[in-house]
Amino acid sequence: MGSPVCRQAPRPGSLTAAVARIGAILDTRPPERLGAFQELLDDMAKKKPAAAPPTVSETIRAEITRRGLTAYAAAQLAGVDTSVMSRFMAGERGLSMRTLDRVCVALALTLRPASEDNPAIRPDPARKPLPGQRGLLPNE
Repeated sequence: MGSPVCRQAPRPGSLTAAVARIGAILDTRPPERLGAFQELLDDMAKKKPAAAPPTVSETIRAEITRRGLTAYAAAQLAGVDTSVMSRFMAGERGLSMRTLDRVCVALALTLRPASEDNPAIRPDPARKPLPGQRGLLPNE
């Protein structure tokens, strides 16, 4: 005899839970099956897929826009080529790690591991904008 296998209960709403529920429905008598399947379908229709968290690029674009910066002003702040920033802001390209780091330093942002409670990019009060950048940010 093999050793017993320990399994966790399926997470509610998961495919495994739905398959387990279908198995339980099939174990019922035929007159009860139709109502049970209808209930399962109704439950599945109510659930909406979770929205994907924003990407790092989407977060950077949103932060630049929130600050009222143009692609040109953001490029000047970060010391990167304006065409690179323009194409990034238009969603035509991403940023290299080096350029991303320069943009984050210029905007006083820090990359951190993301979680539901902790966005990947957020203002870092310990970081100050680079020297010579006064006047490029709104309200300065």
